[in-house]
Amino acid sequence: MEKVYFFANRTCKGAVGGGRGVVYKLYDANKKYGLIKGVNYLFTDINFDDDSSVVVRSMPDDIAKKGVLDCIKKFVNKNGALSTLKYVYILNKATRWIRDLGNKYNFGSDDVYIFHDVDSAIAFQKNYSYTRTMLVFHQQGSQYNEWVSFGGRPSRLYQKYLNSIFIRCCDKISCLGFPSEGARESLMESESELKETVEGKKYAILYNGFTPSDETENVPTDETKKIVEALRNFSGFKFITVSTLNEAKGVERIPAFLNLIKQKYGDFLWVVIGTGNKEEKLTEEIKKNGIKKNVVWVKHAIPHSDILKLFSETDFYILFHRYSIFDFATIEAMAYGNVPVLTPIGGNKEMIVGNSGVFVDDIKSIDSFSVLLDENTLEELKTRNIKLQESKFSEKAFLEGYSVQIVDLRSEDKVR
Repeated sequence: MEKVYFFANRTCKGAVGGGRGVVYKLYDANKKYGLIKGVNYLFTDINFDDDSSVVVRSMPDDIAKKGVLDCIKKFVNKNGALSTLKYVYILNKATRWIRDLGNKYNFGSDDVYIFHDVDSAIAFQKNYSYTRTMLVFHQQGSQYNEWVSFGGRPSRLYQKYLNSIFIRCCDKISCLGFPSEGARESLMESESELKETVEGKKYAILYNGFTPSDETENVPTDETKKIVEALRNFSGFKFITVSTLNEAKGVERIPAFLNLIKQKYGDFLWVVIGTGNKEEKLTEEIKKNGIKKNVVWVKHAIPHSDILKLFSETDFYILFHRYSIFDFATIEAMAYGNVPVLTPIGGNKEMIVGNSGVFVDDIKSIDSFSVLLDENTLEELKTRNIKLQESKFSEKAFLEGYSVQIVDLRSEDKVR
């Protein structure tokens, strides 16, 4: 029987963001709909198939790390030369991981291999020459671009190294996958050296998907209960942002916009869930714009079910990306009726259709926000987003996209 393998060179953390989260969400979706047969989901700490009963607590990475070892890691991750050495180590380790998996599962030329990070794709290519392969690229721009956005110091050495790795990977991969057209555009715009490689490669758009479940019925933490109570007792606009606080996400640009909202519409509540290297800047902007009393900020990881519960109690999902591939939290928020308020960047441009949300071209103006509310009631907007998310970004549509690509990959030659 022909098999399908989804790879994530990461530990499994359940339904989180990034490539590993997508692999787990594929498992979740396929358990419900069974559109793809003979699938194995491969992580560095656990492997399973559709007959397995896997329960993984969905907790995002805790960015606010402490301790001497974590300080050393942060230093290495900011230095281009040291990061190059670290990545060489990661690839060597991944190569051994893939070799062990191949021995366990007896990889063959009839099988389909879909990688959700460059590491696993390169490692596979070092071991095998099979061509039914796809790399789904989840980075914000290029690998180097994302590294810088997380605090890496500019390094031409590391940039050239990562670009060479990506080009080498593309030379042998059959197809590139992206979570949005904007993700592909963002990759080429952020790294001119990769444009020719990306433009010349066959590609597919594979939107992420989400379908509400009974997760919101889970008993939330005491902290979340208090936030839910505050939201229910508040009659004004309720905004929410769930994001890493880095250069790409631009969360620190939101307070000035919300200050304008306050001046025109009165008090609001803004729930922020996230930490990162822009935390100090966000604190500064909240204080500068006089909205501290309007902000509820959770600076640590909380269960996925708690996040969904908060989505069910809020009105607007707001995020001012500088560049974006496709923010999964946005479609989760839309599923619970949140109206997206986004910058018209990358994958964001594919999330708002007609009058379903607000594109903020000028973050110093709330004109587009006001026009939308003048022409539509909040309830109309909430209903519109629920229907849009259900039709375009559902769990089933997400799985169907991958199913189509697997059929296409099976038409490829088996071995180069």
